[in-house]
Amino acid sequence: MFEKVKKALRFSNDALDDDLKRNIDAALLDMGRVGVGANKIENELAAQCVVLYCKWIYNFMGKGDDYLKAYERLRDAMSMCEEYR
Repeated sequence: MFEKVKKALRFSNDALDDDLKRNIDAALLDMGRVGVGANKIENELAAQCVVLYCKWIYNFMGKGDDYLKAYERLRDAMSMCEEYR
């Protein structure tokens, strides 16, 4: 998932790799907090949720608030779906 998120954020060097890994972990923990099971997160939908979280954290293209809303909507929708619990 790390490489997908890094590519989505258009990071081309390794300077922020440790920070990015911490933010990915934070996103996964937040998803778990609302009921998305840790063993259910290895798919494209979960990866997209993490990408949205990281785009919010880094205020990607100045649209951090939009990414936060999109992240929260997707995370909450996943938490209500039996497939992700």
